[in-house]
Amino acid sequence: VAQAPVVQPRRREVRSTGPSIDERGRDGDARVSGVAAGSCVAGGRGGEEVLALAEDGIPFRVIPGISSGLAALTAAFIPATLRGENQAIVLATGHSADAAEVLPGDVDWAALARLGQPMVLYMAVTHVAAITAALMGSGMAGSMPAAAIVWATTPKQRVLVTTLGGLEALVEREGLRSPAIVVIGSIVQTRARLLSLLPKLEEWSGWARAG
Repeated sequence: VAQAPVVQPRRREVRSTGPSIDERGRDGDARVSGVAAGSCVAGGRGGEEVLALAEDGIPFRVIPGISSGLAALTAAFIPATLRGENQAIVLATGHSADAAEVLPGDVDWAALARLGQPMVLYMAVTHVAAITAALMGSGMAGSMPAAAIVWATTPKQRVLVTTLGGLEALVEREGLRSPAIVVIGSIVQTRARLLSLLPKLEEWSGWARAG
């Protein structure tokens, strides 16, 4: 069996890895690996890729990963769910496949605001102004706790806590760029509670500084 080439698409250069994997996979003597950070089916193109392979009759195997949204929350000491706070959480992308869209048009932001459940947003810093405006315009309080988690689980990790109304200014002031996860909801407050009880918790965790 030939050594497996690794398909690693570069951002902005390749819209979808489907054709690359599909073309290489047609060679029955080769194994092809697609590498994705986190979970390839949460905020990624994994679903598109496996559909393309299945339609061409190419067998595949998916090795599950941990979604970066949930991993980032854990590293920032923000629980995804907390008894007495929430029993559900929303995972959504803040960046459309159509680069011309200012706000991802396939997300009903008004409906998400009405749910009243915490939200974890992937790739949201570019459109954070439009997203926060849409949520507050749909009734979500500007005082709702929020946080931006940058370079989660790496030595460059930063956790910056604010409110929904202050999120745009925070992103602009700090010059935040991807990779970043944005979380909005009352669960964000758990971080401060934990750090007040154990001030050295971040130092012990091995992650980097807080914002």
